[in-house]
Amino acid sequence: MPTKKVINGTTEITDKVTNSTNSPNSDTASSKDKNPASSRKEDKSKNAKTNGLTNSKSSPQANNDNVIQFMKELQETIVQQAASINEKIDSKINDLGTKINELSKSVDERIENITSTIQVHIEPVVDTIVKPITQALESRIEKPEREALILNLVVTGIPWRENKNIDEIVNAICRSIGFNNNINGFTGYYRILKQKSSKPTKPNALVMPPLDLKFWCHDLKHNFFMMYLQKKTLNLSHIGYGTASRIYVNEMHTLVNKQIFLKARQLQHQKIIFQSHTNRGLVVIKKSDKSKNEVIYNMDQLLHIEQLALSVLLNPGNMAPTLVGMADKQFQCDVAVEGCLILNLLKCINRHVKG
Repeated sequence: MPTKKVINGTTEITDKVTNSTNSPNSDTASSKDKNPASSRKEDKSKNAKTNGLTNSKSSPQANNDNVIQFMKELQETIVQQAASINEKIDSKINDLGTKINELSKSVDERIENITSTIQVHIEPVVDTIVKPITQALESRIEKPEREALILNLVVTGIPWRENKNIDEIVNAICRSIGFNNNINGFTGYYRILKQKSSKPTKPNALVMPPLDLKFWCHDLKHNFFMMYLQKKTLNLSHIGYGTASRIYVNEMHTLVNKQIFLKARQLQHQKIIFQSHTNRGLVVIKKSDKSKNEVIYNMDQLLHIEQLALSVLLNPGNMAPTLVGMADKQFQCDVAVEGCLILNLLKCINRHVKG
């Protein structure tokens, strides 16, 4: 309600609240009093605005922290995934390596089985068919060379001397053994020199080039050789050299037959065979004093005899299985006897050494 007030003789009408500036507040207060819910809404909106302002002021730093945290989590996830993938790859590689090794072993075993099976079936064919054919072909190829040397003898042990005429040497040998050279039994003779020049280059005492004698026919060659064997002591003093060194006369062989003959002589010295000699360029042996002469065409024949004798020597009580399948029964007995002789000889040597 308006009130009257007398100030200095002036009457003014005022309200209870005269301050115009406070009238809105009074309205607001009255409104608050009248509607408390609306006032709460206004407070909330004010707080939200205030918070928004605060958040807008601090957002750059918060964003950086969030990004850093996100990157760390992403890195850890990537590392974990990579480790898991690596483990799976390693496991697969190990499994693959194991399977490859197993497959390789299986293939090797199959190849071994196939190879052994082939060898079992092929070896009999090789031994019964291929080897005889090969040996026959080799013998046929060597035959012309062997026949070309069938009338030749080789003399060794005579030193080279420039002042010695080869005719004088040959005539002296013929006189010494009793061979009649007046019938011109030789078609030719010459020194076998390894050098290309006609004269050796080493000192005379160290050089003994073999002397090749070629006869007209096989009978003359045979007679000459038999006379040499009967002489037995042919030496350099018989041909005017002044020393008693032996002179040796042998048949001239091809390279293959020379190796076969050397092996035969070795077996003879070992008492595995009884005798060995050559006839018309071929090697001939006797397995015992009562057995027949046997021509040796290849080295396998002598190696077979040697293996059989060694098996008898090493297993004297188990001779029957070793000799099964042999066609020559006399040969089996001969080898058994010779094997026992060798065994007894070794025992004697052993006792002598120990004594």
